[in-house]
Amino acid sequence: MGEALGSDDRSPEESPRNHSLTANDLQPNVTTDHDHVVSPRLGIWSVGLIALFVVIVTIAGVAATAWQSGRSSYPSAEGLYMLMLTLTIVGIVFGLASGAIWIASWIRTAWIKYASRILVVVAAAMMLNALGTYDWLRNLSNMGGLCLAQCTIFLLLKVPAWSAGIGDHASRLSRRRQFQISDVILATACTAGLLTVVRHYSTPVSEAEYWIVTVAIWLLGPLMATCVNFAFLDSRRMRRWTLAAASVLMAIAGGTGLALAQEAVDATGVAFTEAAPFYLAFMFGYVISLSVVAFAGAFDQKLAKMRTRPPRLAS
Repeated sequence: MGEALGSDDRSPEESPRNHSLTANDLQPNVTTDHDHVVSPRLGIWSVGLIALFVVIVTIAGVAATAWQSGRSSYPSAEGLYMLMLTLTIVGIVFGLASGAIWIASWIRTAWIKYASRILVVVAAAMMLNALGTYDWLRNLSNMGGLCLAQCTIFLLLKVPAWSAGIGDHASRLSRRRQFQISDVILATACTAGLLTVVRHYSTPVSEAEYWIVTVAIWLLGPLMATCVNFAFLDSRRMRRWTLAAASVLMAIAGGTGLALAQEAVDATGVAFTEAAPFYLAFMFGYVISLSVVAFAGAFDQKLAKMRTRPPRLAS
């Protein structure tokens, strides 16, 4: 009897005394912030919504160009508002470029992803030239710096990558590394080349004013993009509203801060009240276009889940 009670016929592997919990055993019970985030989906609806937004912006841009060239009947007293519209479209171009760089994370082949992001940078610089900022070097450096800064910040803050999957599969795909060793090497080389170019660049305004605006684009832009993206992709309502408010506050702070900086360093005596509306228009366009891209990806993912959800059985 004592031998029967004191013995255990199970093998050491089956004995609870020899069973140790591993990280994999605990993983299903661990919930991280990323588990509440859905990945944006690249599909017909997301592409269609972004394309529709681009068409609307293009029509507005053509109308603004027509007015400025005197081919419309708008009174000349509204020139200030048309200039603000132009700056809003410039902000939209920056936001769409940011969104396109983010969408390129869907591409798995490294060299195709690099090439697509380079094409985005060049295309955005071309659009800025068409909008009147005829400065190839400045536009390319601004867009190139934005691309490098955004990829780095998105990596650090774990912004999910785009995918064509649905549900949990898409969430797993979004957690893959957006930067590999080759990405870091290429980014380092591009950063060195970018700094070399801008160091020899003759700025059209004072160097202090130029670098304040440039650094704001490179740093504040990706941070606003991060807040906007998570505001649409996070499943927690309070977190969504908090991030949305943060992105708006960052846009307002960025616009007013740039206006104050220009008033302090500009030699022509531009007042804060004169510069603030234009910087705010730029920031407004930036946030609007970022919101469209993030909403399109989240909306497409939601529709895909609804289509694949099994029907409820009638009681």
